[in-house]
Amino acid sequence: MIPQHRPLALLLLFGTLTACMEIPKIEAPHQLLPSDAGYQDNEGNPQEEPSDPSSKTDGGEQDLTSPRIENTKPINASTAVEATTAIELTFSEPISQQTFRVAVSPQIPLATPLWSDHDTRVTFRPTHAFPLATTFTITVQATDLAGNALPPFLLSFTTQSAPLETNRPKLLSSTPSDGAKGAAISTAIRLTFSEPMNKSKTERAFAVSAPTTAGAGTISWNETDQVMIFTPAAPLPFGTPITWTLAATAEDLAGNQLAAPSTQTFQTIQSGTTHISIDFTTSGSIAAPSYFLQTHYYNEALVGKSFDNQSYRLFLGFKLNTLPATTTRITHSQLLWKLSTITGNPFSKLGNLYLEPVDIGEELALSFDGENPKTAIDYNTSSLSGQLIIPPTSIPPQISVPVTNWTAADWNNRTTRNSRTQYRLRFENEEYDNTIDALISDAESSPGLAELVVTYEYQ
Repeated sequence: MIPQHRPLALLLLFGTLTACMEIPKIEAPHQLLPSDAGYQDNEGNPQEEPSDPSSKTDGGEQDLTSPRIENTKPINASTAVEATTAIELTFSEPISQQTFRVAVSPQIPLATPLWSDHDTRVTFRPTHAFPLATTFTITVQATDLAGNALPPFLLSFTTQSAPLETNRPKLLSSTPSDGAKGAAISTAIRLTFSEPMNKSKTERAFAVSAPTTAGAGTISWNETDQVMIFTPAAPLPFGTPITWTLAATAEDLAGNQLAAPSTQTFQTIQSGTTHISIDFTTSGSIAAPSYFLQTHYYNEALVGKSFDNQSYRLFLGFKLNTLPATTTRITHSQLLWKLSTITGNPFSKLGNLYLEPVDIGEELALSFDGENPKTAIDYNTSSLSGQLIIPPTSIPPQISVPVTNWTAADWNNRTTRNSRTQYRLRFENEEYDNTIDALISDAESSPGLAELVVTYEYQ
């Protein structure tokens, strides 16, 4: 049987043991941090959020926010944007480069984009300059690192117009040039500029100031509007200084004026008229078939046929060395043959009377002591340039025939022609019937036989 005091003994024994041992304190269990409490190290201690947004977290909410474009260069709707400008976009967060897409309208090739600032900024430019005065629209597509798409985005801007041109135009040349002499009276004044000009303002800036009678005329331009031509309404006066002015108000198409006005003077060609007497060395009548020419002395000359069954041709020669050496042009030449009488009916019997230019050299060959072959050659020499028909009505008291082209040709060839011009009169037909049908000149009633009246221009 168990004694009744045993429990007390056990209690005393437990108390003795308790006095001999230190019982540790009971602590509350660790509390779990909430899911949004931040980042923890490997031991579970909290720490600051890493600076690299791409670092993985051991906790936190999923990124569902779409990226934004916060800044653009140029600003949307900008105008006068430089043609060489670069496009710059700044995003609210890093962008996945692989998803970045950009389109430009109107289309233009773009260079490879350049990324910076941890892929939050991109810069791109065209491979060549943007066309001027053009509105461009840029469309951008992209996602952030979490795959969130950029909302639809458009950037629009307009490039600058053509750059302002500030170069002053220049008068490059003028025709006739300043100080020139011998300009034709029909000359037009030509001004050549360095660039196309404002025609109306340039025309108002131009004037022929002297002589005032030369100021009337018309103005025209070449196809590029760089050459202005002033054509006088009437021929300019001979041997006269012509002065024109161009005010500095002449403008180019951009409104730039000449740096300075211009005043220039040229002189027109001078004109003269001379009466050239006949050269008897190359003048006179040759008869055929005898080809007789006794002397160069003028006593009587005829063209037609004579009672001795001879047919006569009349040669008229002149020296042009009385013209000034500076003669530039023969403007008119008139041959005057002084006629004394008409015997018989030469026109009805012998046909047309011809005048033709010839070249018999330095002398009409004499043939009085036996036949001279050279005289026959002169008689039959060929015309240099056709012939003129002299009608009967133009005969008395002298023949007056314009020979400008023939005289001018001989002047232009004066080196080879030794400054001579020569002509021959002959009838179309030659008949021999022992009658006289001829045009006759004699020294008493027609002194000098013939002359050449030449009007010329010279410097």
